Amino acid sequence: MKSETKLFGSTAGRGGLILVGLLFLIGAAALTAVLFESRSATPTSAAPVKPLLVGYQKSPAMALIMVAQDQGYFKDATGHQQIELKEFEAGKLALQAFLGKSLDVAVAGDVPIGLALLQGQKLTAFAEVIKGSRDEIRMVVRASQPCPSAESYFRTKRRIATSFGGGPQYFTESFIVKNAILPANVETLPFKPTEMPNAVDSEAVDGAAIFDPAAAKIERELGSAGCTFPDPLNYRQHYIAVARPEMFGGAPDPRLKFFVAGLKRAEAYIAQNPDKALLIVQRGTQIDHEILVKQWGLLKFGVVLDETLPNLWAQESIFFRRQPGGTFLAEDPKFSSVLNDELVK
Repeated sequence: MKSETKLFGSTAGRGGLILVGLLFLIGAAALTAVLFESRSATPTSAAPVKPLLVGYQKSPAMALIMVAQDQGYFKDATGHQQIELKEFEAGKLALQAFLGKSLDVAVAGDVPIGLALLQGQKLTAFAEVIKGSRDEIRMVVRASQPCPSAESYFRTKRRIATSFGGGPQYFTESFIVKNAILPANVETLPFKPTEMPNAVDSEAVDGAAIFDPAAAKIERELGSAGCTFPDPLNYRQHYIAVARPEMFGGAPDPRLKFFVAGLKRAEAYIAQNPDKALLIVQRGTQIDHEILVKQWGLLKFGVVLDETLPNLWAQESIFFRRQPGGTFLAEDPKFSSVLNDELVK
């Protein structure tokens, strides 16, 4: 069975639910830092400004980014590409590249960003690309019809694939608590999102807690042999754009302003053309139309920066500090100092 275990280090079921992934991310930074040198040299006055390199995870929650790219909002009036996009399988991998200085901006979930802060990393959060969601991360399992309640299903020990060091891991813990499930009855195993559909299909695991497009693919493959449990609504993943603090010295880098302006134009486009925007996202994610339509109405697109993020990071810090094997700062950083809402106002 192929999984993330080798990548993130050994774990022991739920007892190993720690941010071993973040340790890898930060350790990998030194190996990739040299890649940034060729990109970060100060351009001469005669040379065009290099595009802002943005890493993101392609999913319906990233609709603003996909629509902005499709509609040309990341190009200036002369047609020059101001924003260059790089896709990653998960936001935490985009964050890894960012920490290694091979990206200018990463759009990642609140969990890996919060854990990077606990590791002492310096970054600035300046925008979110979605302002509300439901069922964005889902617990999809193999189960006979009619679907049982979550509490009933997990009376028997189950093996659940999820993404360690990211929002799906924290979602799984929140799901267990909200549904009064006996923790010993849930064995969580680390998998890459692309590996999860095959793991469920081969019955290597009983289900998965993950975002789209992996969740949608599992739902499609299980069909009537599967169940998706209701969102417990006690955790919503935030997708946050982060940059290095020096990009805000004196005044924000103009490319950051251009990036946020493009996202705001995409927000207006989606509001005015929801069906066309849905088709853009469908082409990008390859999610079945029927499944995407169902999820589309549960996503609220908008460029924001939630002022409650510091509280969420503090809650996540309590959880991860209880897990064995983590190496964090002795005290939480001042999470509120990470936010800079100048560009979203």
